[in-house]
Amino acid sequence: MKNFKFIFVLAGALAMAISCSDDKGFFDKDAIVYAAYLNVVKTISPSYGTVSQTDFRVNTSSVYTVELEERDVQRGGLFQSVDIYVRHRDNTEPKLASTEKLLKSVPSTDFQVDAESGYPRGTINVSVSEVLTALGRAQGDLFGGDQIEVRFELVLKDGRKFSKDNASSVVTGGAFFNSPFFYRVPIVCASERAGVYDGVTDWVDYYGYEGTNDYVEDLTAAEGAGQYNLTDLSGGMEPIIWGNPDVNAVFQDLCGSINLVSAPYSYPYYIRDGSFIDLETGVMTIVWENAYGENGVTTLTPAGVAKPSKD
Repeated sequence: MKNFKFIFVLAGALAMAISCSDDKGFFDKDAIVYAAYLNVVKTISPSYGTVSQTDFRVNTSSVYTVELEERDVQRGGLFQSVDIYVRHRDNTEPKLASTEKLLKSVPSTDFQVDAESGYPRGTINVSVSEVLTALGRAQGDLFGGDQIEVRFELVLKDGRKFSKDNASSVVTGGAFFNSPFFYRVPIVCASERAGVYDGVTDWVDYYGYEGTNDYVEDLTAAEGAGQYNLTDLSGGMEPIIWGNPDVNAVFQDLCGSINLVSAPYSYPYYIRDGSFIDLETGVMTIVWENAYGENGVTTLTPAGVAKPSKD
């Protein structure tokens, strides 16, 4: 007898494994085994925070929240629970080793059938306090820049389990299913840097000539956590020297370090080492360079704060 195995997607967006045999026709309906997956409806709270702009320990009141929808061929009839596992990804020195731990199990009874889709939906909360307990960590072990790895495991009533390790890449990586089962939740530094700044930029242009510009910069919050819109990363050099447009940029405050998020321009701009935020005064120092070797240092001082001395 020949045995074949087919894996395909039904119109109802269900992954299923099928075995068939020659003596029962093309499909052996009794041998059909249905799988299931977790669809991410929306991520309500995508990150954890820190205590303050100067205290980078994780905020113990922070919560990661995501809304999930369980999908199986019986519209939840196969659904038993969702087990949640966590691990600390330490990105700050000295780095602590960590193994994955079970955080909790959320029963299917905590999910409610959605009126529109007809599938059970539930809101999953993973709080910092739960994470610390599960991992045996203290608040002082988790800092801004670290990540918490969260892995969901879907458990069916027959005992089968589905997670990132045994799900097809079409399911975990495809936009249609939207079911990665695994997330790295960042600990984002608390940051409130938007406002008016007195700006001073000193630069060296393509021909080696030095220049300076004093101006007022109005930093506005960008879309991402701790991210800000900068009017001109060149600090006035491009329009003053070359008559070019401003270098609109977005940078991120990473616990006092400054990281360039984007600077769409006709040629690349970079933020270099030595860029930082003085945590006591809020003064920002941005060291930049472009693809032509032009470079400069921009100092942004919050309005009302004395400008730092150049001595």
